[in-house]
Amino acid sequence: TQKVAVLGTGKIGEALLSGMIGSGWAPADLLVTARRRERADELRARHGVTPVTNAEAAKNADTLILTVKPQDMGTLLDELAPHVPADRLVISGAA
Repeated sequence: TQKVAVLGTGKIGEALLSGMIGSGWAPADLLVTARRRERADELRARHGVTPVTNAEAAKNADTLILTVKPQDMGTLLDELAPHVPADRLVISGAA
């Protein structure tokens, strides 16, 4: 089973999660990261997804979808770099 992590769970990230679940993705296969723990807990309660750290997402997901704001992308990429294997698919949805 493919695991997908959505890093950055504002409006775009949550819309993506909702669409994925609505189209048949199992919430157990979706990992999320959020800047605030309260937001991560909210997403777990609302969608049944698994909150993780950015490093855990990079290590455990087959695909990473980055939906942070453009000004935050550099910091996120620096944080992820030591943990992302060369074969990991990374998609940017920064907007």
